[in-house]
Amino acid sequence: MDDPLFAAGLVVLLGGMSSFLAGAFGPIIVGAAAMVVAVLEQRAEDDATESDPTDKTSCPNCGARNESERETCYYCDASL
Repeated sequence: MDDPLFAAGLVVLLGGMSSFLAGAFGPIIVGAAAMVVAVLEQRAEDDATESDPTDKTSCPNCGARNESERETCYYCDASL
């Protein structure tokens, strides 16, 4: 699910149906469904933004990890 609005609509729709079918347990089911959707969305975002640790290099001056395309260290400004 790439569209969070669609996911939210799905949760509301299923939540309404579950409230009707489950009675007092409806809000619990809606909350659980919302948490599942949130976890799945977060995992998808984490997978998309996860950087490869091999794309980093250590600063020879201070040892800080820097993106490999940087020319100077973000921490101590030494030349990489």
